[in-house]
Amino acid sequence: SNNTVDLVIWQHEATDQRIEAFQAVIDRFMKANPGITVTQEVVQWDDDQMKMLSAISSGETPDMNVTKDTNWQAAYQAGGLYPMDEIVEAVDEKETIYDVSLKSFKADGKYWALPFQKISHVLMYRPSMFEAAGIEEAPKTWSELLECAEKLTVDKNGDGQPEVYGAGITTGRVSLTTDMFASFLVKSGGDIFDQDGKVDFDTEETKETLEFYKELAQYSPEASSSWSWGELENNWAAGKLAMINYASPNLSKFFESEDFDIASVAMPVPDGLENQETDTLVTNLAILCFKDAMEKEGHYEATKKFLEFCMEPENNWLLTVAMEPAFFLPVTETVSYTHLRAHETDQY
Repeated sequence: SNNTVDLVIWQHEATDQRIEAFQAVIDRFMKANPGITVTQEVVQWDDDQMKMLSAISSGETPDMNVTKDTNWQAAYQAGGLYPMDEIVEAVDEKETIYDVSLKSFKADGKYWALPFQKISHVLMYRPSMFEAAGIEEAPKTWSELLECAEKLTVDKNGDGQPEVYGAGITTGRVSLTTDMFASFLVKSGGDIFDQDGKVDFDTEETKETLEFYKELAQYSPEASSSWSWGELENNWAAGKLAMINYASPNLSKFFESEDFDIASVAMPVPDGLENQETDTLVTNLAILCFKDAMEKEGHYEATKKFLEFCMEPENNWLLTVAMEPAFFLPVTETVSYTHLRAHETDQY
């Protein structure tokens, strides 16, 4: 009917429980707001940039899109985004968004996306494989990591094709490679951007990290050069990889199949930096709005209502902690503190 506003959001998490978590929040919202419908559409992460840019140039955009620290700038430069200051401020006032998550989405004095989840990068490993290789402690430095990766690469039948590889890292032109490389780069004190948001890639730290990454890649399956998220997770779950640097000690899949052979430690650092404070890569996920869609009658107001609803603690809990335990983490104080405490006492 004329009075309903139909909103579309693109999101990039294709696993069942993540789609269900989004849908649970959408259903709650639609029940509370009968005049608004919200439809989620799953777009793979690796297609996100391209689809976003072609939607902007054709003028056929959805209302909202899930983005991350490094994915929204091209759409912003194409002039396709709608400033989010009013929404960010309304949410921040009620829920207190951590600055470290907000600053990734600021340009020219305005916010261009609303953070709603974050992921921390760690080194995950298989304790049973460490034990079999006689490794007593998880690696803390890059040279220890290379040593472990070599020991953990096992060719049992001597056919030149290891059954287990010491590491799983990707080298193809996919967003997973960006994350994997960056998780080592920040440990060396490097970064992709400088303080002013300008690309700052041509540094000693980048060269050192590239050398190391190239060395580590020899203990990863040859096929992994073309892997993306799905292939990495499947090979990790199948026991083909002894270590991966990945997002949080995740994968409910493991625990569902009662596979507890999994542990995680902080990302190793370059030799010599063991006793220094180093940064850890955190990926911030946010929701942006497209200018064309926001200019349609009623769409901005409905979107603002929906996004504020998504950030209320009981809804944001579903989009973070409950969506994939220990993988997606909250970006607001209200969820991090009150809700975690309440859930610890009432339900666990």
